[in-house]
Amino acid sequence: MNPREQVFAALAGQPSGHVPFVIWDNKLPGGQLEAQLLRLGVCVTVKSSVACLETPGVEVRVEEFQGSDGARRIRRMYSTAAGELSTVHRPMPGTLWQEKRLFGGPQDYDAIEAFLASWRFRPDFAHFEKDDQRFPGQSFARPATLRSPMQDVAYELMGIESFAVEWAENRSRVLRLMDLCAANAEKQVDILARSPAKYVVVDGNTDVHTVGPERFERYYLPHIDMCCRALHAAGKFVGSHLDGDNRLLAPLIARTQLDFIESFTPPPDCDFSVADALAAWPNKTLVVNFPSSLHLFGVERVRAATADILAQARGSSKIVVGIIENVPEAARQTMAPLVSLVAEYQPQVPSRGDPR
Repeated sequence: MNPREQVFAALAGQPSGHVPFVIWDNKLPGGQLEAQLLRLGVCVTVKSSVACLETPGVEVRVEEFQGSDGARRIRRMYSTAAGELSTVHRPMPGTLWQEKRLFGGPQDYDAIEAFLASWRFRPDFAHFEKDDQRFPGQSFARPATLRSPMQDVAYELMGIESFAVEWAENRSRVLRLMDLCAANAEKQVDILARSPAKYVVVDGNTDVHTVGPERFERYYLPHIDMCCRALHAAGKFVGSHLDGDNRLLAPLIARTQLDFIESFTPPPDCDFSVADALAAWPNKTLVVNFPSSLHLFGVERVRAATADILAQARGSSKIVVGIIENVPEAARQTMAPLVSLVAEYQPQVPSRGDPR
């Protein structure tokens, strides 16, 4: 099997004789190190999309400017029939930092509702298919995460602090925004179901200490279930990007039909081990993000931690290891040894009757 086939075998719980290794395209280091990682057999997850967003009736303007710190910024301005909105992002290596969100206060509700109601999605499968084959046999494209309505409002539109205030003081308006986000999510699910994507992520970056298990059960699980039903019927693997503390969410995640947990991060960075997760979610594949902090401690610490993660998997065929979150710039010398150790590991496939 090539690296791509190994990843999809793991998603299906089928042994391939290897533990696949993935790296997001925006984490590729470039130069000779990148070439070395590709030779070692990493599979590149290419961040892509299957649709273009159009906003008829809303004028969109984009400008770049220099902040007071001299760094580049991107401002997007939206003129709706109900008012003006804007966001500010700061480009950073491999990502964008959102410095000003769409919601600035209760005065923006009408304009945000008009903006969300304008959303239309146009399929762009040709673009996705090109990304999917960026490294033939050694890559696959990943559509943008389809967040639940509450996560969309809290994480994208408002930010946690503003969301907490509005949830207490203007809940009916927040729920209205969530209804509009839910309608837009259904449009996107329809396109994803018809798309060539095989690996789809619903929800992510959920902080259980902020959301809480009760709100997760009430507002997140219905979205995840809806997506799983529609996308499984279309033959997709469906996962969630849960890169934080997962112990409190584990019983709820076990109830879902998710096929995989992406960016699952074990200790010391988060609170749920690989062994515990495989026991709690026996029908889900772990796409493990190697803990970013450990890269700071050098090659030997990375080797020891990798051996421990693989030992906890105990021969499971439902595990992928990867670099999905940021690696400290000064510690990239650990990347190749990490990939090499995973490549050298030979998982033992449980024999028939083996309770593992």
